[in-house]
Amino acid sequence: MLRRFGVARDDAEDAAQEVFWIAARRLTDIKQGSERSFLFGTAIRVAAEARRKHSQSREYALPEPLEAAVAETNPEALVATKLALTLVDQVVGGMDDGVREVFVLFELEGIEIKEIAQLMQIPIGTVGSRLRKARQQFSKRAAQLRARLGLEGMS
Repeated sequence: MLRRFGVARDDAEDAAQEVFWIAARRLTDIKQGSERSFLFGTAIRVAAEARRKHSQSREYALPEPLEAAVAETNPEALVATKLALTLVDQVVGGMDDGVREVFVLFELEGIEIKEIAQLMQIPIGTVGSRLRKARQQFSKRAAQLRARLGLEGMS
């Protein structure tokens, strides 16, 4: 998830360790039942800090496709799945930070709007508007990428 939030591949392991280090230090502050929200919220803040540190020296690093998602035995299906995941990651990587976070949490991680609002400490309406904007950005960028690659027939 940190990679999808824009953390460079070389920094992802350190960022993940930072998330869990923060959780370990604040273990007594985490309310029972809200552990997941705490970890997601911490990951968002750690990713934002990592992006700020490297904004001038590095570009967005694309996450590698998840091996579990590409566990096809058919080589053509494997290549197509890896290509699709890479293209999705490229499109998501080009989104604005605030909307990208909401998009990743809702569309890719399956977290409900109410929980996103709580962990990002923003109103539910703001989550909804960011999600709408993210979907628009995703559709527009995906169409541009398909056109650039000559994949207009893909959806």
